[in-house]
Amino acid sequence: MIQPWALALLPVSLKSAMIGNAMLDVLVGFFLLIDVGVLWASLLGALHLLIVLIVVGINGITTRDIGLLAGALALFVNA
Repeated sequence: MIQPWALALLPVSLKSAMIGNAMLDVLVGFFLLIDVGVLWASLLGALHLLIVLIVVGINGITTRDIGLLAGALALFVNA
């Protein structure tokens, strides 16, 4: 589901990028779960979701990502 122009920019294989993406998601979620570094975790999560929206483009999952982005920004503002 990644745009061809974004795929050409990857310095690693798509599989490695997806594994790195999953590790980032787990790390951000872990810090939010244990309530440590909420400001930075929510900022990192919001930036990550913004990049995902740009790279993936408009599709059926976009509404979910926009909702998650709004939630991450709300956490960032309230942290």
